[in-house]
Amino acid sequence: MSSKGKKSISLVLFLLILFMSLPGESSYLFATAANAKNGITNPDLNRLTGNAKSLRETAAGNPAGGAAEVYVSDSSETEPGPEVRVETPVFSIPAGTYNGAQSIEITCATQGAEIKYTTDGTIPDVNSPNYTGPIIITTATTITAAAYKDGMADSETAAVRYIIEITATDADGSPVDMSLWSCYENPDGLSYTLSAYCGDIADGRILGKVPAVIDGKPVTAMKWTFSGCMDLTVAPEIPESVTELCYTFNNCINLLQAPEIPAGVINMEYAFSACSALLQAPVIPSGVTSLSHTFYNCRKITQAPVIPGSVKNMSYAFAGCTGLVQTPGIPYGVTDMNYAFSRCTGLTAASAIPGSVRNLKYAFSGCTGLTWGPEISDGITDMSYVFTNCSSLTDMPDIPDSVRNMSYAFSFCSSLAQAPAIPYGVTNINGAFSHCGSLVQAPIIPESVTIMSYTFWGCAGLAGDVHIPDSVTELSNIFLETSMPINMLYSAANTAAEAYFAPENVRKAPEGGIETTAAPEFYPAPGIYQGPLTIELSSATTGAAIYYTLDGSEPTAGSICYTGPVNVAETTTVRAVALREGMEASEISRAEYTIEKPLPAIPAGFRTTETSENSITLVWEEAAGADGYELECDGSIFNMGTADQFTHEGLAANSRHTYRIRAKNAQGEGEWSPALVAMTKLLCPAADSISRTDTSVSIGWSAVDGALEYELELNGAVVRTLSLTEHTFTELAPNTGCTIRIRALGTESQSGWSKEYRIYTLLPKPSGIRQTVRATLVQLDWEQTDSATGYDIEIDGEIAAQVIQPSFTSSGIIPGTEHKYRIRAKTASNVGQWSEEIVLRTYLDIPEGISADPLADAVVFSWKGVEGATGYDVSIDNVTIENISETVYKHTGLGPSETHSYKLRARYREVTGEWSQELTVSTPQAGTAICRVSGKNGRAFDIKLSAVDKVLYAQKTFTVTYDPEEAELVDLCTLTQEKELTAADIPEANIKVLRCVPGEITFCIKNPRIIAGDYYKNIINTIQFKAKKDGIITVTCQIQ
Repeated sequence: MSSKGKKSISLVLFLLILFMSLPGESSYLFATAANAKNGITNPDLNRLTGNAKSLRETAAGNPAGGAAEVYVSDSSETEPGPEVRVETPVFSIPAGTYNGAQSIEITCATQGAEIKYTTDGTIPDVNSPNYTGPIIITTATTITAAAYKDGMADSETAAVRYIIEITATDADGSPVDMSLWSCYENPDGLSYTLSAYCGDIADGRILGKVPAVIDGKPVTAMKWTFSGCMDLTVAPEIPESVTELCYTFNNCINLLQAPEIPAGVINMEYAFSACSALLQAPVIPSGVTSLSHTFYNCRKITQAPVIPGSVKNMSYAFAGCTGLVQTPGIPYGVTDMNYAFSRCTGLTAASAIPGSVRNLKYAFSGCTGLTWGPEISDGITDMSYVFTNCSSLTDMPDIPDSVRNMSYAFSFCSSLAQAPAIPYGVTNINGAFSHCGSLVQAPIIPESVTIMSYTFWGCAGLAGDVHIPDSVTELSNIFLETSMPINMLYSAANTAAEAYFAPENVRKAPEGGIETTAAPEFYPAPGIYQGPLTIELSSATTGAAIYYTLDGSEPTAGSICYTGPVNVAETTTVRAVALREGMEASEISRAEYTIEKPLPAIPAGFRTTETSENSITLVWEEAAGADGYELECDGSIFNMGTADQFTHEGLAANSRHTYRIRAKNAQGEGEWSPALVAMTKLLCPAADSISRTDTSVSIGWSAVDGALEYELELNGAVVRTLSLTEHTFTELAPNTGCTIRIRALGTESQSGWSKEYRIYTLLPKPSGIRQTVRATLVQLDWEQTDSATGYDIEIDGEIAAQVIQPSFTSSGIIPGTEHKYRIRAKTASNVGQWSEEIVLRTYLDIPEGISADPLADAVVFSWKGVEGATGYDVSIDNVTIENISETVYKHTGLGPSETHSYKLRARYREVTGEWSQELTVSTPQAGTAICRVSGKNGRAFDIKLSAVDKVLYAQKTFTVTYDPEEAELVDLCTLTQEKELTAADIPEANIKVLRCVPGEITFCIKNPRIIAGDYYKNIINTIQFKAKKDGIITVTCQIQ
């Protein structure tokens, strides 16, 4: 059966049915759908009931060799019946192209169904992620989902693809290729988070620049952006708008150079964690509040950055930084130092811990090189594990009175020979000194302690008495692995100790209680003295040791042991306690000595160390005998306390200021220093205009008050000093980056360098542009531009297309319309100069093949159709007939010998083309007949002349004319048996041929008197021709 007229049928789906049966096992039937277009087989299998195995088989007859999943039950249950299928998942947003990130929700109409999905185009299975909430789509992504529920057949798989059109620019306003980045819009709807770099890394650097603005909204967070980029060695520039750097460079194990951190950043959690090759930490801005894990395991950092006063959280901040030798200053305000310097094995010294800290757990654990502990301010309550495993620790400062928990605080401090005094208030010393092998004397245990488990575990060198206070209720393994016996001193009321200790290890208190040591006495007596003083201490108890403090803290066995006179040079409060083995500690004695001093000297080294646009920093050296300082700033006096530096802020740029310093003590103020005059810096210039070509960069800036001239730096070298506020660097290479900085110079001061402006020259203009214009089409071709990876096409002021090859075709243009075109080259991170504007106008061709054929009473005006035309206008004697839809027009109602002029134009709706040349045509004279024949080259045709009554045409002559180039005479009269080709009588036809030359035949009727009923009564003659061309052939006949 013929398929002519039938519609084409595409086979788009066929089913491959497989049936597998294993001995003793149930079998199941399934199908795979195959795409006939590309031959890919995609299994879509229902999850089967029972304990199913998955076998991979090759589908028989599958040309693509695709694999099908065969499930065979291991159970002995009977084959289950048909199951109800879970409803297919539905997406909240249909597939398509969107401008900007989208939040996609997936739902399933089956109650209790579990939705699995993928975003990489693969079919989801039981191992795919569970859908738990909206999926943020920022780049082209295919989401595939399926729903599952026990006891039901799995849903059909649903898939959608989203194309996200995102425009972005870097800090300089240059376009950024967003195919290299993943991002999402923040919940505020006003900013973006840059979540991943998806491009390649070449020579240790990323391709292009970091987007600073996405869809007109600033990038404020960079979370996980470069995490795991192991080939990255130099970090890219961070946009100034960023405030969060969370996990940004996490695990960049080869990163050598960190970026400059923008001033607005407040969160740097995990920012550089595990950057094991990083040599130097970046400067931390003054607004950062969290440094949690920021430099975790950065093993090559040897010097920590300055910690700004805004920081609150330093947990794990430098943990694992094994190259760090000194901790940074910890500002007041930090509250969390959990594990802050844990495992910093190279650390030998630590800064003081401020009173704001509340969590110090594990802060220095594993710092095996630390020899002395930092000063810890009052306020800490929990010191558990703070110095555990600090095996080199030999000295410890006083434990603050605020501490309550010392669990394992000094465990494994194997070099610690003397334990610090435990303040009253501590309740837990569980494991506090475990494995302190060098410890020989236990500290006095205050009456506040309730837990002493494992306190001296592993203290192999411990000897002497240990006093167990009545407050202790929990005792276990106190002296595990410790030399015994040790004298245990406790009262009979302490039932926990009575039950725990073996008799051979105990020396109990005598009946009536333990004797108390006599309190220390002071000589000379407390009072007011002139100049330095020597103080002696004594106790009435023979053999008692005296311990004292000079800082106001309570003395303990860990305080300074009195061995001779104490020298006091300033007002001091001395506190002392007397201790003797086997006796209770004495009461604490207190003596206050007021030492009157002379007036202090003028502080030396008074100078400026740093100036900025709005501040001046002053420093001075400590003056002998000074209790504090006063600073005079421009005539106003300010109390400096004991500080040795001051920053005068809020000043005007390029302003002069005068300062004096003096010391003071209880006796009064010393003399003023000589006046110090200092100037603030000029305001730093800021670029307010940047333009570029392919070989130049122009930069302009606003004038700075007080500036006489400006220095410009190009690529690190000062290249120009000038008094203008703009400059153009020329003779640069196309598509090349350069860095520019500016600073202002005045008579007495200068500004700092401006920020670094990283600018790329443009790619060159496209050259050799050629254009082809048609009625509905414009084609542009040009020469390939060096380094270009593509081109932007601008049409009428808007970028309308992007192409890779140096050619562009715009079709479907309205004929006869004018458009403006420009072209520029581009790369992934740069663009070129626009070409000169090209103005092109599409046109409607003048119709061709125009002919005007006269008839006896009309003229037939015809032509060939014009591409793009919707109609035609015909002008007859300058009268226009508009919008003719055909390619022929018949001018009717004409008389003989009428002459008319004709012209024609094409039109597209309201747009018209040019008029054709005017054509003048006359209708035939009276008695003239015209015959137009559609000829076929080599084929014969007849011209038949007939009349109602040929008798009426007696005595008349017939002249037939034709173009001998178009037709050839075959027979003068086909009414006879013989062919006639010459002038002669033709009696059989009753005519006489008077003239026969190529192009003209003349004949007449020979005898008009015809008998009635004659066969030839109406036919005058029939002449035969043969066409010599294809097309219209005109033959005329004039009767005279």
